Amino acid sequence: MKNKLLITILLIVVAVVCVFYYFKQNNKLPEEGVIQQNQENISQNKGKMVTDDFQIDIPEGWKNVPEPSMGVSAMAVNSSEGTDDPAIELINFKSYVAVSYDTLNGRNLAGYMQDVKNGLTQLVPEKVFFGDENDTVINGMNARKLELEMIQQGADFKVLIVAVEGNNGDVWTISFNTAKSNWDSYKEEFLSVVDSFTLK
Repeated sequence: MKNKLLITILLIVVAVVCVFYYFKQNNKLPEEGVIQQNQENISQNKGKMVTDDFQIDIPEGWKNVPEPSMGVSAMAVNSSEGTDDPAIELINFKSYVAVSYDTLNGRNLAGYMQDVKNGLTQLVPEKVFFGDENDTVINGMNARKLELEMIQQGADFKVLIVAVEGNNGDVWTISFNTAKSNWDSYKEEFLSVVDSFTLK
C-alpha cells in the first residue's frame, strides 16, 4: 500500500521532468484520442482516455501518452502548448493529466489525501504550498479535491489532485499539473474533466 501511495506522490513530483523527457526522446507524438491500456482494446472515441476500468474526457487537442510512467494507468498531455515563462520553456514542460490506482487500506479520503500531503512535504520541503481542499461527489462517487503549488527546477507549478473512491476500498487519483501562469485559463476545464470521470 505504501509503495502505491509513494508512486502517486512521486508521479506528482517527478512527472514534471518526465513529461518533457518523453517528448524529447520520441520524435513521434502520441495520437490524439484514446489511450490503449496494456496495448489492448483500442477505442475509437476521440478526446477521451478509455481503459478497462474507467473513462475520462481529456481537453480538446491533448494527446494520450501510449506508455505512461510506471504506476500510472493513463496520461494525456498538451503537446502543442506554448509558454512565456522562461523556466517552463527551459525544461520543455507541457501541462498534463494522469490517472493512477491505489487502495485506501482502511483510510477515508481525507486520510488518504493527508498521506499524499505528508509525502509531498517530505519530498519537496519548503517548496510545496497547499491550498483549497474539499470533499465532493463525482458521478455518485465520493471524492476529495486538493489544490497545491510547488517549485521544481526553478519553475512554479500549480497542481489539482482529485482522489475518487471506487469500489471495495479502491481509490483513483487524478492529477492535473500545469505552470502556475496557466492555472487560471485551465482551472474550469480541469474541473469539467474531473466531473467526466466514470468507472466501468
